Amino acid sequence: MPRTPGFAITEKLFQQVLSELPKSDAVPGLEWPETEGSYACDLEEILEGQYSNAVPYVHWKSCWDHAERDGVEPFWGSMGDVAGGKREPSEQLRNWVEGGIRERGLEALAFYKSPRFKSSGPFPGMWGIFYLGQALEYIAWELGQSCPACRDPRETAYRFLRAHERFHFQADLQILMLEAVLKRDLHGPLRRALRRCPSDFVEEALANKRAYEWAKRKKDGVLDYVYDFMSLQPGAYARFEEPRLALAGEWAANVLDLRPPRCAGRSDLGYWVEAAPNDLLKSGRCPEHVVVSAPVERWGMRIVLLPKVREIVEEAEVLKRLASRFSHLVPKWEDTKRKLIENCRLRGLNFKPWPKDGLGVYSVRVDRKVRAHLRNQGSGMWSVIRMGGHTEMGHG
Repeated sequence: MPRTPGFAITEKLFQQVLSELPKSDAVPGLEWPETEGSYACDLEEILEGQYSNAVPYVHWKSCWDHAERDGVEPFWGSMGDVAGGKREPSEQLRNWVEGGIRERGLEALAFYKSPRFKSSGPFPGMWGIFYLGQALEYIAWELGQSCPACRDPRETAYRFLRAHERFHFQADLQILMLEAVLKRDLHGPLRRALRRCPSDFVEEALANKRAYEWAKRKKDGVLDYVYDFMSLQPGAYARFEEPRLALAGEWAANVLDLRPPRCAGRSDLGYWVEAAPNDLLKSGRCPEHVVVSAPVERWGMRIVLLPKVREIVEEAEVLKRLASRFSHLVPKWEDTKRKLIENCRLRGLNFKPWPKDGLGVYSVRVDRKVRAHLRNQGSGMWSVIRMGGHTEMGHG
């Protein structure tokens, strides 16, 4: 008799609880106010467009064998070449990954699909964590380049994304528990509220904090890479260093009361967030898939391509600061400009859009305490409009 998969227990629990709730369209919802840099987002529309030509594989470690058997091009190169640094990702893939994480966060590379939407796209009839194969390879290649002590870049890339996405699975279970107690749909109204500002949802900060804590336990030098990677991400994704209890209280207020991002948290419930039972958190309770995708150019997801940097000119006020307050940083600033021109994607630069200062403005790290903001003038020309401490520049 075949063994019942562990995730069937999870599916059964979701079916049981959800069957006892009122229909979500009978529960009033709302849209949180749009914030600077936010975008309209519907999960099914975005993911269906992005992955409509993709093929999921349940066993991520054997996906290479499956790809060869089925005649599918295994991402963009053999993993042995990638891990050894012999084969670099294409410019197109670099642009897609780097733009994707800056605009949409880690969900551009992997995503969690709830059992609530099992019958919906993408991949109707499936749910769980989906890893974009090309993203796994890209991160593995970067880890191989920047972390020489990392013995298995592919495994590390997988575990890194998994730590983030597994938190979303845990949070889904947490909402289900609250729904079972209150006999009220919480997920539907929350999802409608998130529609215009998904990257501001504090759950992303908690998921990144989980991934960051995973990296802290490793001894192979990946912590700095993970820190820079997550600092590039928008909205709540970049809040992973904030105190856990405050983030958890805000999550509870978002979910239960539909209070908007950065609201006063539910301090009475913060301690109970992340309290899902261990039996439901066993690895087999949530299926995982690696997606062998169609070529990048066939994906429908809108991303921000990093603009070219050919020349950088400081405005008068910035020159004054460099001559006085930041005179000690002149060599570092010159080095930062050189790196931006050579390769603005370098992790240590933390080069990312900064819409709070206006359209076309990007932020770059000068050192651990100082940042500069640059406005894109077009044709590779940039003007430096501000320079100051992280807090002063709005980075917390």
